[in-house]
Amino acid sequence: MPAPLSKTTRTSPKTNKHLTGELMQPQSKTFALALKLLRARDRFESELRGKLAASSSPSSEIDEAISALKACGYIDDTRYAIAVASRLSRTKFWGRRRIAAELRHRGANRDAVSSAIESLPDDSETAPLLVRKCKSVGPTLARRLAAAGYNHGLIRELCGLE
Repeated sequence: MPAPLSKTTRTSPKTNKHLTGELMQPQSKTFALALKLLRARDRFESELRGKLAASSSPSSEIDEAISALKACGYIDDTRYAIAVASRLSRTKFWGRRRIAAELRHRGANRDAVSSAIESLPDDSETAPLLVRKCKSVGPTLARRLAAAGYNHGLIRELCGLE
């Protein structure tokens, strides 16, 4: 995630150009709130829009704030989707289908989900990691693999249910 903005000049993560003082000083409460939310963690554009709308911010201010933050690279759905997908694959051993569903649930756009899924290793590489981690076998293991989003053919193969 890019460094948080402050009143001093910072460098844009995308272009390495110095951000102008105009962007550095929030011109609205909506912009200030958006910065505060992004300082805590990255967010999808739709998630940030929802948070800003819930704060009763005018839609024109929301659009302006999001446009300015996207122009600087502080909002990038694809970058965030890839990071989330990678983390879920590594830590929870989820399959591509489950990760795609989670990203859509969190508000990632279709292109970001596609890019994130393409960046992941194949399910046939990650499913055996879950099998090793899981102490159960047979139908219990099959249910766990299905819940993690792996396809039925791979589950049958790994559990010996063919």
